[in-house]
Amino acid sequence: MSFGGDARSRGTIRLRTLRPPGVKTLKGMFDKKDLDDEHLALADEAQLDPLLNLLTHDHPTVRALVEEAIMNLEKIDDDEIIMNKRGVQALYKLLTFKDPACQRESIWAIAILACISEANHDTIKVDIGWLTIMSLAKHPQLKEEEIQRGAVTCISNLCLNEDNHEMVIKEGGLDLLKNLARTTNDLRIKRPIANAFANLATDEDYVQQVVDGGGLEMMIGFANETDEELVCGAIHTIANLADAEEMKPKVVQAGGLDVIIKLLSSKDATIVKGASNALANLATERDYQTQMIKLGVAEPLTALAKKSKNPEIQLRVALAVNNIVSNPELRDPMRAAGIVRPLRSLARSRNPEIKREAIEALTELGESITGKKKKKTAMAGGMARRGGGGDSDEEEEDEDEEGKGKGAAAPPDPLAGGSISIRVQPVDPANGQKCGVGQIVTIDTLKIDDLTKKVSDTFGKKVNIICQNGVVLEKDEQLYSLKSGDVLDATFSLSVSVQQVDPRTGGPVGEPFPIEMDTCKLNDLKTAVGNKSGRNVARVLHNGQLVGTDDQLHNVRSGEVIEVAYAPVQVRVQPVDPKTGQPNANAFLVQLVAPDIDELTTKCTAAANGQPVLGLSYKGQRLTTSEQLEAVKNGEVIAIAYQQVQAAPPPQPEPPKSIDIFVQPLDPKTGQPFGQAFSVSLDNPSYEELTKKVGEGSGGRPLQALTHRGQIVKGDESLQSLKSGDAIGAVFGRNLKIHPIDAETNQPAGEPFNVTLDSLKLDDLKAVIAQNSGGREVVGVTHNGNPITTDAQLQYMRNGDNVSAVYAPLAREAKQDKTGESGGGGDDWDEEEDDQETDEDKKVKSELALIMMELWEPKGDDRVEDALRRLLFLSQRVRNRKLIRIAGAIPILINMLKSADPSLKLTTCQSIALECLATLSKNILNREEIRKNGGLSPMVSFVHKKEKKDKLEALRCLKECSKSPKNKNLLRKAGFIETLVPYLLPKDEPVQSLVLDVLTVVCFNDPLSQQTFRDAKGIPPVIQLLKCDMLEVRKRAVRTLGAICGNNRKIQGMIRKAKAIEMIVPQLGDKDDEVQKAASGCVASIVENDFNNQNTARKAGAVKLLVGQLNSKNDSVKEQACHALRAMAKDGNAKVQAEVRECGALKTLIDLMKSPSEGVIVHATGALMELARDSNKNSDAICFGGAVPLLVSGLNTNSPVLQYHAEGAIWAIARKNKKRKEAFIKAKAIPPLKTLAQSQNEQVKRGAVWALDVLEK
Repeated sequence: MSFGGDARSRGTIRLRTLRPPGVKTLKGMFDKKDLDDEHLALADEAQLDPLLNLLTHDHPTVRALVEEAIMNLEKIDDDEIIMNKRGVQALYKLLTFKDPACQRESIWAIAILACISEANHDTIKVDIGWLTIMSLAKHPQLKEEEIQRGAVTCISNLCLNEDNHEMVIKEGGLDLLKNLARTTNDLRIKRPIANAFANLATDEDYVQQVVDGGGLEMMIGFANETDEELVCGAIHTIANLADAEEMKPKVVQAGGLDVIIKLLSSKDATIVKGASNALANLATERDYQTQMIKLGVAEPLTALAKKSKNPEIQLRVALAVNNIVSNPELRDPMRAAGIVRPLRSLARSRNPEIKREAIEALTELGESITGKKKKKTAMAGGMARRGGGGDSDEEEEDEDEEGKGKGAAAPPDPLAGGSISIRVQPVDPANGQKCGVGQIVTIDTLKIDDLTKKVSDTFGKKVNIICQNGVVLEKDEQLYSLKSGDVLDATFSLSVSVQQVDPRTGGPVGEPFPIEMDTCKLNDLKTAVGNKSGRNVARVLHNGQLVGTDDQLHNVRSGEVIEVAYAPVQVRVQPVDPKTGQPNANAFLVQLVAPDIDELTTKCTAAANGQPVLGLSYKGQRLTTSEQLEAVKNGEVIAIAYQQVQAAPPPQPEPPKSIDIFVQPLDPKTGQPFGQAFSVSLDNPSYEELTKKVGEGSGGRPLQALTHRGQIVKGDESLQSLKSGDAIGAVFGRNLKIHPIDAETNQPAGEPFNVTLDSLKLDDLKAVIAQNSGGREVVGVTHNGNPITTDAQLQYMRNGDNVSAVYAPLAREAKQDKTGESGGGGDDWDEEEDDQETDEDKKVKSELALIMMELWEPKGDDRVEDALRRLLFLSQRVRNRKLIRIAGAIPILINMLKSADPSLKLTTCQSIALECLATLSKNILNREEIRKNGGLSPMVSFVHKKEKKDKLEALRCLKECSKSPKNKNLLRKAGFIETLVPYLLPKDEPVQSLVLDVLTVVCFNDPLSQQTFRDAKGIPPVIQLLKCDMLEVRKRAVRTLGAICGNNRKIQGMIRKAKAIEMIVPQLGDKDDEVQKAASGCVASIVENDFNNQNTARKAGAVKLLVGQLNSKNDSVKEQACHALRAMAKDGNAKVQAEVRECGALKTLIDLMKSPSEGVIVHATGALMELARDSNKNSDAICFGGAVPLLVSGLNTNSPVLQYHAEGAIWAIARKNKKRKEAFIKAKAIPPLKTLAQSQNEQVKRGAVWALDVLEK
């Protein structure tokens, strides 16, 4: 395999000498398009500073090629910039010049292109050539180390794309990186090597190649270095390797555990993320858990659980702790380290995965979420009993419900060991508005000093003020009324260390300096840094991530390091006579990206047509180092002396005399700032130009007045003192057209009318509309289909816009039901019930009355038996089961069963009563009635009966009763799951089938039941039944395994290690439709959110078998196959996505969206959504394969699930591609999406907003 053209495939470059420009070269320059501001802005946004640097090169050929490269930049989506083929070819030509600057800057530009978008990778491989990049990384041309650094960084960035891994490894890239890592001491080469290893290690097909030849030991060595960026790449490599089962022993044997545990205490959050990820991956093996404890993992893990606010770290910590405490021998060391309290905090996380893992860990430790002791219940006869009553509702305390009182509890006594959890919301001290994300703080005393310390520790910043409902909390007594769930406001001050970084390389420049602020606002930070350094701040970074909002700055803790990249400095260079020091030529401007003396000298030399620089000075002092240059501020003058007196550089035109001012919209009633300010540029400051520019900048809103420094601006005289940077106040009005809409019918409620709005308040707008519509109540206002809910939204409305006013429906008589109570209905309802009494119901009631008389006053076993048989006959009809319950038969039947002697078989009457209850339990409310009357206890005891008929009826009844969450909880606590496990293996098809059915119901979506079943060692018998020769048992075993492992990482891992996936996948090809369906559902549960299981199932042939099921004649089989394919492709599994595409299944899935079955359409749409996510090839195939109109059609259905899946598929397909986006726009996807954005269903509403965000960008 070769990559690139023929000349480049040899791995070398023919260097060409730059010749003086000829006539043809100069003439060609005038035939090219001029470099425009739009493409320069793209280059700046993509941080292609190397190309911008070459724009000042003294050779016209170089400048022409650079301009051609920049002019071929384009944005394929709002956040993705690519360079097309012609631009990359121009970069290759620059690489071939025997000029260090050309090679250095062009290879770095290629590396940046490879980093910013994977869409650039194919063009780079073809038009630059893989072997060309390899050659520059191996033997840098012109002995320039910077060229080699750029080439190695380019290789590392190409490794971001999984499609390139095969090329990098098989074409010698990995071996080259390993050789360089052994031989170089250059940190700027080691860093990208470590990052490349981390990316390659994500591909399980190549982890062995990564560790071969000492790769693992090399990464462990890097992880022990002091450079944080190098350590970060190395620890993420180790974490990715530890994710592969076969690599875990090698990581541990090579000493990986020591370095992982050491790095848990790093101050760098990215390093801690990698270390916690590696630990979580290794903690799944019991053999390594003991080693971790011996190496002291308990303390740093507990500290992370307490202090980290990063959700990814919290999840990995919770996973690791959960796995460690699953080993009974290791629970005491973790408890001694103080892990219980942090786990309780994590158990209240809003992240469901963190919450689940923390709750599981607390359960393993025998702790509750709140720290309150659980009530003990005595166990008798296999069920929980208290006193002589039945299975009372008072006993049904679910672990998730503990600690919740029935009213407002009094504040906890600080001496009683209690605690309360409150939410602390950061606010802006200037206006009291929310700024930043609130956090939960748990306090166990009611002292203001302790509260302040807790809040400070949680947010990592000094607390200035804490308030509740606008009242400053200063005394302990003010806290006595606090209760869990209360919200407090707090203001903070921030102390950080600021480190300047080079905007080109990201490397540090100079020494860090401290900054202290009374707020946590990004603009205030930039201002403070600018005041201290005299430079404008372009970018702020934290742990390598861009800080672009106040909320992101709130995540920074005091004492941490903030990195800033300054905006380019423009200095005025004044040529002077070297003898007299007097100016001898016109000054010119030079822009410096970074304070680099060599860069300044080079640019000054170029400006003087190559005349050598004799010396530089600033404020009378000689400039010789880059450190001195840091003191030069924007617009200041630097003197320069050249070696020979030559003609001065051509005079630069003076910048136009224009000024930039800020316009702040004002509330016309209060005069206070309201809405987003904007800037305008005035070329010739005058009142006429100012009013015109302000009107244009506001989107055409009518301007009512302008103010400057508190005075009304009336004419040009008022602007004489105006200068750049000043702020102007502007008062705008609105002329709006109102369309009345009835809220109940959503139809027009009258003729449109015009209103004039001179206020920026939503309430004022509603009041004006109400006045013009006869006082009718306005319940909502919409604009372009979007609801207006805040005053700020009015800022963006233009003059003459159409607004819909939604009126409340006119008052009507309240509906009355048959009982005379308004509203009708009640809590006592299920899907089988209907209040409408029929003639058949009257006959049944008469029959029931006779039956109940026989049961209330028994007159002999024969008559009771006859009554029971008549009752059993009536219970076969769904509608009659409600009437039987109302008649009071269930308590009588249960009392018959309670009187049974456990040592004897059931009597005929008891046996019929049991059968009646099993049938009646098919109704929802009847299940609750059985529990309330103590019917579950005898049912469990009957499972042990030798009489097969009674055992089966008891299992049928328990299967139905387990569908009630309260019944399920009670049965689990009573040891019912442990009771069933011994009945799995004895060969008895009817019993085994029912036991498996009951376990499926009990464990489905219930983590506590799943854990109980795992602890009861029930998983191995179920896996064993996968080989059963009885079809019904095998089918149910597959289904049960899916229910047991659903959303349970531990059991998913157990199933993979037991090699059960390889046993389940062949069932996908079974001849029986029901087995196929069960196997598809099981595969979906096993691979859900588990990358290792996805790949194991893929290697076992699951994809091809599932694709085969898509052509089944059974719609249920198709549904489950689509569901399994969706789960297989989740989280962007590129290999599954590629295999589905190569099997030709995308076309089949698109055709399934035309199915008459709504279920098939829903699941096919969901599968396409995941298969398209982050896959350009799949997205193109789906988009241009006919799916677009079908997805838009899905938006217009009444199914919320289909609507949500269609929205997700549109979002996944239209992202990052203009053509695909335009296809949906042409198909008129936007109007239904706007309608769905107002849906009452939160999921549908959120999905519509996401899809619109992509299509309307």
